[in-house]
Amino acid sequence: MDIASSNDAYVAALIQKVQSFPALPAVVTRVMELAAEPDSTVDEFLQVIRLDLSLTAAILKLANSAFFGQTRMVSSLGQAIPILGLTEIRNMVIARAMFSSFKTVKGESWFDIRGFWIHSFLCGLAARVLSRESGTAEDVFISGLIHDIGKLVILSVFPAQFAQIASQASYPLFDMYQWEEKQFGVSHGTIGRHLLTRWTFPKKLTDSAGFHHQPELAEECTGPAALIYFADMVAHLGEHPPDFDSNPDYGSILFRPQNQERAELAGIPWNKDALKAYIMGMDQLKQEGMDLYALFFS
Repeated sequence: MDIASSNDAYVAALIQKVQSFPALPAVVTRVMELAAEPDSTVDEFLQVIRLDLSLTAAILKLANSAFFGQTRMVSSLGQAIPILGLTEIRNMVIARAMFSSFKTVKGESWFDIRGFWIHSFLCGLAARVLSRESGTAEDVFISGLIHDIGKLVILSVFPAQFAQIASQASYPLFDMYQWEEKQFGVSHGTIGRHLLTRWTFPKKLTDSAGFHHQPELAEECTGPAALIYFADMVAHLGEHPPDFDSNPDYGSILFRPQNQERAELAGIPWNKDALKAYIMGMDQLKQEGMDLYALFFS
């Protein structure tokens, strides 16, 4: 089998896997619809959420978490929804649905599934930090949260081949998609975009997450996709800070001319000082928000 036909077989198997995923629960779809409607009311959210006891309990825990700084106990959904806001509730609902859909994906000894979800969460936090510079809408958090979901699809179908790619050590983690394209003929961004489309996610979320490695291809979503591209890097670098003194090549990768062009798309400054500020901002949100992580991925 030649490389081209091998790639075709990989792509076909991955698309077939995407098509095998069941639709998201009705409560998730309805919450996404309501969050996208500017005239949605608290009562409409109440009618949907109160039918799911587990989700109701999680929302009450979230409203009483330190992240939202409530001084009085929040004891009802009617109190919790205005405190959290519809976008934050939608974020929790989507995160829990993603986590539930991939609960059976354990990976191998080399794949840290908890580390995967933590990175996804940190990317969402980094996107929030970057959005302060760009003035981008709040959707950036959930785009960051779901940006790598295609990796779990690939892992579930081709664990051995994915392990082979992950073992490569000669490139930054945020450039891994290039090796996926060589191996499978498709990257996790493209597979993730197919899955999110199947799950009827809004196009803005689908494209900003799915094109985060190639934001120029995201058409009207180039700005949000570019912002997630940088949020992904900031999240990785926050976990493994670069040593520019001992590895000057790192700077040439991070601040290459293409990235300066993408920073203009994202509407953010991109240099060493800005990067340090972004990592500090993400770390601060992380300290305040790990209770959100526990509620999102449980």
